[in-house]
Amino acid sequence: MHTVLLRWRGLSWQLVRTTVVTHANFILAPVLALLLCTPKYLAGTMSLGELTQSAAAFVTVQSAFNWLVDNYGRLADWRSSVNRVATLLIALDAVAALAPIEEVPHSTGD
Repeated sequence: MHTVLLRWRGLSWQLVRTTVVTHANFILAPVLALLLCTPKYLAGTMSLGELTQSAAAFVTVQSAFNWLVDNYGRLADWRSSVNRVATLLIALDAVAALAPIEEVPHSTGD
């Protein structure tokens, strides 16, 4: 029972970390872009429209780079499914190796 609780807690913390990374990127990406472009805006070499377009482009590129983080759940589900199928196939092979195959007598059709 103790092992089950430890594993459940480990999985729960992994979900929390994944959720924080996913949502923090969506919050911090536009803020970071604005902070990086603000000095040019304040110096007068970039207009407000260019500043907002740069921030939007930064968010688009950031979301493209986050493909792995965004699809982590799907990849984990796929891996889990593959592991279950592989385990089932190994178990079926083990059962087949233990049980001898009996031949079914053929009817002669008389």
